[in-house]
Amino acid sequence: MVTRHYLLGELLLRMDALQAAAPCAAAAERVACLRRQAENTSPDCLGPLVERAVCTAEGLCWESLARGDAAGFACQAQAAADLFEFGLCSGLLPGPNAD
Repeated sequence: MVTRHYLLGELLLRMDALQAAAPCAAAAERVACLRRQAENTSPDCLGPLVERAVCTAEGLCWESLARGDAAGFACQAQAAADLFEFGLCSGLLPGPNAD
């Protein structure tokens, strides 16, 4: 139980970083919505939410690239990579060899 709550806390920290890197209020609200969902879901059901957060992070990166915002892209890419690595290492995301 403690481990699952620890994972939730770590996920929320990473989502905070992603929200801080969001390029606009609408993007920050998308991340905030996912964060609220994470806060209100069972720690045993975090996998799909982490996957959606990684997809959202990827979308933010693409949006920054489309605008030519290199600095924003760098911040978002770092937050996205950290979130993805956390998902893999915590077992909340399937590994690259998973079917």
